[in-house]
Amino acid sequence: MPKKDGGTTPWTGDGRHGPGTAYALHHNARGRNGRERSGSRREQEDSIQYHALYDPLTGLPNRTLCMDRIDHALARVARYGNRAGLLCLDINTFRSVNESLGLDVGDQVLREAGQRIQSSLREMDTAARMGDDEFVVVLQDIEDADEAVSVGQRIRKSLGRPFAACGTICRELVVSIGISVCPEHGTTVDALLKKADQAMYRAKRHKQGGVALWEDLLVV
Repeated sequence: MPKKDGGTTPWTGDGRHGPGTAYALHHNARGRNGRERSGSRREQEDSIQYHALYDPLTGLPNRTLCMDRIDHALARVARYGNRAGLLCLDINTFRSVNESLGLDVGDQVLREAGQRIQSSLREMDTAARMGDDEFVVVLQDIEDADEAVSVGQRIRKSLGRPFAACGTICRELVVSIGISVCPEHGTTVDALLKKADQAMYRAKRHKQGGVALWEDLLVV
């Protein structure tokens, strides 16, 4: 736009003009870019935190978050005098699934197995993947060991149904589950995990797996 003195004024494109318009547009653009970078940074931080606490394959809590959930459950036992249960779960036949049907099918089976385990629990409970085909379940505020055994049997029954993975029908999985209960079997994370693991290996001795309570190491 020509001035009377022959100079020009920056054109804004909307019928207005003035010496501060270009600065304002530049300032607004910088602010918008800054917000976009800030949002992107937050997304990256959220992603890092998520992958630090959750298993990327199943979406379940990983070992780190599982330990925190166990600590929380044991703290409730100490404070309110109730009970907590730990279940160590191993899929006995998972290796044969990988070897006969391939890794893609194996991954899909693990994802669905995680979903079935989670759906067998209450909202307050936690299912975590510890690695490979090993899972841990944390039960809060249970009445007694029988309740933990009942949950183990429900999980085993759920995993005993056939899997339809990647268009391939997998036969039911053979599962071994070991259980320990706080405070009867211990009051520390290490003691309870060790006893639940021992009970699980006792269950693995049986061809069809089972659910074993550490207290008596009987498979039920």
